[in-house]
Amino acid sequence: MERCAPCNDEAVEEAVEEAEEAVGENEAVGAVEEAEEKVVGISQTSSGKWRGQVGDTVHSDMNPGGKQKKRHTPSFSTRPEAVKALAELRAKIKEEFETIVLARVEADPLVKDLPRSPEDISNAEPKKAYWVCSKQTNFVPKRMVCMSNGKQGLVWKQACIHCDVNDASMAQMGKKLVALQPSCTAHGGVCDHGRSPRQCRQCNEDSNKHVVSLCSHCKQTRLSRKRQITAGGSGLCPLCEAHLNTEAAESGAEPPEKGKRWEDVVLDQLVTMVVDPVGNVIAYEMRDDMSNMLGSNKRRRHGECSTEHQRRPDILWLVREPEDSRIVAAVMIEVDENSHSDRESVCEGGKVHDTFQSILKLAQEEGKGRLGEVRKGEVLTPQVVFIRFNPNACDDPGGAIRLATRIQVLASRVCELLNTPADVYQQRSRDGQCMKPHLEILYYHSKEGGKHLAFYEQNKHAFHLTSNRCPRV
Repeated sequence: MERCAPCNDEAVEEAVEEAEEAVGENEAVGAVEEAEEKVVGISQTSSGKWRGQVGDTVHSDMNPGGKQKKRHTPSFSTRPEAVKALAELRAKIKEEFETIVLARVEADPLVKDLPRSPEDISNAEPKKAYWVCSKQTNFVPKRMVCMSNGKQGLVWKQACIHCDVNDASMAQMGKKLVALQPSCTAHGGVCDHGRSPRQCRQCNEDSNKHVVSLCSHCKQTRLSRKRQITAGGSGLCPLCEAHLNTEAAESGAEPPEKGKRWEDVVLDQLVTMVVDPVGNVIAYEMRDDMSNMLGSNKRRRHGECSTEHQRRPDILWLVREPEDSRIVAAVMIEVDENSHSDRESVCEGGKVHDTFQSILKLAQEEGKGRLGEVRKGEVLTPQVVFIRFNPNACDDPGGAIRLATRIQVLASRVCELLNTPADVYQQRSRDGQCMKPHLEILYYHSKEGGKHLAFYEQNKHAFHLTSNRCPRV
């Protein structure tokens, strides 16, 4: 049986027209037969009959990512009949496909007003956004722009959704990310850490590069010589310096030292204030850096909002049994600058639960490694406490609360949790109080962090929630 491939109806029709115009009946018939022989997608069955076969783009469209299926014409005694039936089948599939695709285009505001991509990519205008629906897009209409890709020539790339239709740029989504809003770098396109490449602290640290001529806070503005750290300057551009000064005033503190974040300011003070009953500093288990991660390394980042990758708490303490060092509690602090007003609530909640699951797995694996098997068949779940702490503006009705006071309150709460006897946590586990993460919120701004506070209240069944508090002592 012959191997089938998609046929080219236009080529057949042109050949037939040329054949009809040929001089002499015998020459015309011969040209028609030659044109029909060129049609691919036609095969002869073992019974001697002919039929056509074509890829079913409609099935592919309705089942993105599924295996390509084929549709066949009925069997005919002659090849010309099969050629004609195949052309009709292809026209029918194209009509069905167009109906589905055009309905999807109309329903998607990102592509609704865009022109359709030309069949030949070489006819596409540079930097112009089109909607494309093909195997490349899993047969879903996508906002695309034509780009030159070296030896591959012209290719379609996903376009930034914020750029003008006639001045579109390619979206920068990172190698391992599923971007919720594909954007170019100018409109917040992300790096492998889910941040704008020019603002990503981790990219700067990973590459061991420190560009002294750029602002150390925004990573974008070029500094004058006197502002550069190497010349004794602050390393900040005027706008960032003013912004940090405003934040400091709102939190009743001095601006961070050169190269420091608010997270560093808080944690550097906190670690010296977390002590046991006799005044000895309790060492933390890990602090936010790439060398300390929770979760399997097979689940590295797939997106800033993904709950399927490794996590790094800002700082973590563990409480263990004195006898066999099993984990009975975990205390984590997240320093949420400006109440994390720029984050999505579902992502913030997802991080809590993802970290909770990672702690449970860590406790289970450590228990097996230390004990060989669970003692007396008892399985205890550690209590996981997640504290979200805002170091910046807090609109408590009583007026501004100094950062030093907030850190003292935070330290007192951490000391209380870490100095609780292990048997108390064990009993809480037996009582079923540790099956959900314990979430506490301190000093959130009611407006900047309002969406998160509302989200936690609406989903309080998923947490042991202690609502936002702003204590002054």
